[in-house]
Amino acid sequence: METTHLRRPVHPLAKSARIEKTILACLGKLGDVWDESKPLEAPEALDLARRMIETRCHEPLDMRAISSGAGYSQFHFIRLFRQAFNTTPHQYLTEQRIQRAKQLLAMDEMTVTDVCFAVGFQSLGSFSALFSRKVGYPPAVYRTRLTHMRGIPQCFLWMYGSQA
Repeated sequence: METTHLRRPVHPLAKSARIEKTILACLGKLGDVWDESKPLEAPEALDLARRMIETRCHEPLDMRAISSGAGYSQFHFIRLFRQAFNTTPHQYLTEQRIQRAKQLLAMDEMTVTDVCFAVGFQSLGSFSALFSRKVGYPPAVYRTRLTHMRGIPQCFLWMYGSQA
């Protein structure tokens, strides 16, 4: 009897049956992959992971847990996510948190510190620096600019810029 790399004995008939099963599975998958009439789409697991990031962005998320939930190793998941959505899962999570922070800052009901922790950041300094880098203004300045522009019609701001 032949042994595998795990040092477990493998019966020759069992080995040939597994090979045949694998070949048939691959041939079936090739038909799906090479069917040019169907556009290639992101796998359902990646869509579920993206939706989970969107809905749970305010929670501390572990990329290992997300990737294993999608059925991939962490690094393979990151590569597949980047191919499907043109961004890494961490960048997507950060973008979702910044967008949510902008919404909360516009409501003017919470302090900047409360917004920071409400959207899932663990440090006010990190949040402010990242928000400034992504938006162009620190969170407090962003909120002030929004309150000064509240009476101005959006079409005017869009045509003439928000530098008022």
